Amino acid sequence: MTKKMTNGETDVFLLEPLKNRFFRAVNINLSEATSGFDEVAVFSFEKDHLFLGVSIKVELEKLGKKVNCFSFDEGTPLNAVVSAVSGEKCVIAIGGRAAVDAGRLSYPEKLIFMPTSLVYYYAFSPCATLKIGGVPVAKKAPLPNLVIFDVELIKKMKLRHVADSFTIAAASALWAFEEESIRFFSGKDSAAAYALKRAEEELNGLDKNVYGALLRCQAWLAVAVYARPELDFCADRTAAEVLCDKFCDPEEETRFLVSIYVAGLFRTVLKGDIANSVFMPDYNRAALKLCDIAEVDLNSVYEELKPRDRDEYAAALKGISESDLKSLSERIEGALKRYKSAYATVYKGKKKRVERSAKEVVDAIAATACVSKGFIKILADEGVTDVLS
Repeated sequence: MTKKMTNGETDVFLLEPLKNRFFRAVNINLSEATSGFDEVAVFSFEKDHLFLGVSIKVELEKLGKKVNCFSFDEGTPLNAVVSAVSGEKCVIAIGGRAAVDAGRLSYPEKLIFMPTSLVYYYAFSPCATLKIGGVPVAKKAPLPNLVIFDVELIKKMKLRHVADSFTIAAASALWAFEEESIRFFSGKDSAAAYALKRAEEELNGLDKNVYGALLRCQAWLAVAVYARPELDFCADRTAAEVLCDKFCDPEEETRFLVSIYVAGLFRTVLKGDIANSVFMPDYNRAALKLCDIAEVDLNSVYEELKPRDRDEYAAALKGISESDLKSLSERIEGALKRYKSAYATVYKGKKKRVERSAKEVVDAIAATACVSKGFIKILADEGVTDVLS
């Protein structure tokens, strides 16, 4: 059941999973947030506003609480962070995806997440992220008890943070296609389709209130991944993560770049007679390619390469090729092209997008196809993506 605002629109912040979890605050009430706990752990990564963690530590100590403060270098393995924080009952995680995932996987009694950018949708997915074979793998984990969006902190953001939020929202345009293909294949509906439509509407209204629109767009993406967590583990992200690890590129921009290639691939595939031109996939080649790109151990890759029932996938592929997804793929590709132009406007020409060659992007898509979710996983298990590299 949707919640209506006084103007008749749906208030996304009153929907699950944001209801009673997401709070916008000018001054954070740490006494209320940590009520019932005499000891609190605070951690962040050095690049993610270490000063904020220190200031919170000072305020908590004024309240008479014992504070365990952790600072991790960027790139610290997730399991090392989880190990350090495990056993803490009340945890405040400051930063981005890595911070909140580490907090979630340490299973405290109460987890408070303070995002340091406008990108925060991932905190509301039922799945945290582990890295196996160089690609993100979903692991079920509890949601944060509180996600506190510090308004004053966000106001101080540089232009790049706004652009980062825009790019991840633009990349999610591809999710509408992925949601339809997942629904088609699984036969299960979800609330993700409506949420993605609303996210796109917010993105198209950026000229009215940039910060407000991006904030609401992220909220709708949170509703989408809460309903369909597979969306955050589709081809756009799996390939982007491999490229990010190899070239130290930012995830948001890389994901946007990959999305444009993936959208074009889907359109190309759907224009052909894919149902009658498949062949047995070469999992060995995919595994070796991933090892080469991600520089990981072959055995860890094979753990995630799971061949599926060919008849089942062939039927799904045939059905998809004959459905309305063909026209939807064209619409998504068109949307990404429009967003590409708008993205350049957000940066005002001062910063280029991630510059990777077509071969680098396509190789990453082909190598990670078998371990991703969504439509490209179906293509991979039918051998279609083998022709990419």
